[in-house]
Amino acid sequence: MAQSDRLREIQRNSGGGKTTYAEGEKTETKVADAVQHVMKTLKKKYPDLEFDHMKRHPKRMFSESIGATDWMPSNEKSFVNPDGGTIWVKKVYNDGATWYPILTSEAKKQGTNDRLIKEGMKRQAQGNAIERAYKNIEEFRCLYERYNWFPYFIFCEGCDFDKGSSILDRMDAMTRYRPRNTTYLFERHQLVSLYIRPEGFRPEFIYNTMLDAAEKILTQI
Repeated sequence: MAQSDRLREIQRNSGGGKTTYAEGEKTETKVADAVQHVMKTLKKKYPDLEFDHMKRHPKRMFSESIGATDWMPSNEKSFVNPDGGTIWVKKVYNDGATWYPILTSEAKKQGTNDRLIKEGMKRQAQGNAIERAYKNIEEFRCLYERYNWFPYFIFCEGCDFDKGSSILDRMDAMTRYRPRNTTYLFERHQLVSLYIRPEGFRPEFIYNTMLDAAEKILTQI
């Protein structure tokens, strides 16, 4: 099956290419909205290219990306759903067309102790959102393994990411101990672009950061 047909089949099986986001978490909403604005900008600036967005990623997509074609999921409904999904671009060649992933993004908001303290309530244990994030990172390292880029972004907000928090130390392997709040696209070890701001990001910062990354990837295709 041609890759373009395969992408369309995956989109149909995972909801017809619809973009649905979890509601309630402000960080997730900001990242999801930013992705949609990036899509609109790319379509306007590059009218000769075709872009698509995928929210739900079937597990078979990752296994096939690394050549594990004999692998079968225990449950055919197993998906990986990063908050911002993945933007794809279609490149047409003389002998056909190929779809390339150019941007994947996640959002993590963790921590309520700042609010609890103000309300005179007891502190709670820090959450495990970051541990869950590692699972998705490994999946997408499989997806991007064949390419020379790894545009994987995580935007983190909330008091659990305050300076001095042990949560921060748990995240450093994502960047192989390189600085946080830096975009890494073409590193050999597939470093995560990990952005942390406990008090929250302005939506335009998320948009500009991801648009810049997507356009840099386009220059490599």
